[in-house]
Amino acid sequence: MGKFSALFFIAILIIPGAVLLQGKPLAVFTGSPAKTDSVSIDTSACKASCERSKVSKDMHKQVNNGNASFNFNAADMSMTFEKTVTITSGKYILKNNRFNGGIIRLDLTDALYPKMWSSSDAQKKSGSLKIIRLDTIGNDISKCRVIADFHVRDTTGRISFPATVNFSDSTHQKPSRLQGNFVIDALAWKLFPVDTNATVTKDGLNFILDVVSKKQ
Repeated sequence: MGKFSALFFIAILIIPGAVLLQGKPLAVFTGSPAKTDSVSIDTSACKASCERSKVSKDMHKQVNNGNASFNFNAADMSMTFEKTVTITSGKYILKNNRFNGGIIRLDLTDALYPKMWSSSDAQKKSGSLKIIRLDTIGNDISKCRVIADFHVRDTTGRISFPATVNFSDSTHQKPSRLQGNFVIDALAWKLFPVDTNATVTKDGLNFILDVVSKKQ
């Protein structure tokens, strides 16, 4: 029988603007676990909000009020809106009693402007944060970097953000509370219709989360 040899190449794809994620993982996913468990989110104890910061230039808008009309012009304008975000459900996954990710589901109806939605857009009103892993930052086990996939409307993207994570167990595998925030570029994610009255130069959504787990 002839001998065959295989040559393996390892390629590293460098994406412009990508961030190298560093830190020591709290858990490494391995094999098929013998036991799967979960820690549920206590939605009644959770808090969440969204701050939208929008910067525009060369704004020209006509406002009609009854029989009167007004022309509004501005070279530069900055606006900040605070919107409500509701955590509707969520859980953390444990495999062999080790943290193995989680999912947090969000109602973004208010955050993404209710006037944009119709009954057929119900699915687009929701978002989700699928936690891939938690990396410790330094020697403080409660200071973590959350690595997650954020899904909103028709877009899913990998994000990372610092958070304070408390655990209910001595092995630091069962999160009891997660507090952190992350910013999404609404222009890049194409979350809103194009503004026909001005040129939008910045449009950021800062999601602020305080996620509390049910007591075990």
